[in-house]
Amino acid sequence: VLWREDAVNSFFYAVKEGARWRRTLPLELPFATRRYEENELLVEDAPVPLYDPQLVADKDGRIHAFWQDGKNNLFHSSVPASEFTTFESWTARQLLSESTQGFSAAKDNASKIHLAYVSSGEGIEVPAGVYYRSLAGDSEEWSEPDPIYKSAYYRAADPEGINIQLEVGKSPDNTSSVNVVVDNRPIEEVLYLNSTNSGQT
Repeated sequence: VLWREDAVNSFFYAVKEGARWRRTLPLELPFATRRYEENELLVEDAPVPLYDPQLVADKDGRIHAFWQDGKNNLFHSSVPASEFTTFESWTARQLLSESTQGFSAAKDNASKIHLAYVSSGEGIEVPAGVYYRSLAGDSEEWSEPDPIYKSAYYRAADPEGINIQLEVGKSPDNTSSVNVVVDNRPIEEVLYLNSTNSGQT
């Protein structure tokens, strides 16, 4: 169990072993650390930046964390579940997207992790829209960003106005479905995207 306590500027963690809960601990995490914040290092008493993560567990006993920082960058890091409280056991954070306005991740039965996010990018190579990436259970490399829906409306998107949700089917192979729903409240539009072959198309 992981929760955030703003009053003391920290995340706390508890784990149940057998019938007993272990002692609650405040801890340093990739999404709750001063190590990645260059400007924060200059001010010793500055509060530790806390970013709310989405956690996904795979079948190999790893916990994957996804979070956006204060500049709308989307990051990923993972750790063996048994070493969750040890900062040094987490993989180095990996930048997955810039100008991110919302994201959602889920794991299928083959332990493939699916990620969808909204980008407000204005470049030719990364236009605004909804993007998809995946991480196979036996791989350490994410797939390249796949723009599954492009729309200039997302250039002016506000994270507060975007709600994105990704859900996967239960098939154990590449026939598993991937469903993405994006609620774009400012323009009163709900977008539904579907893949019937585990995100391949």
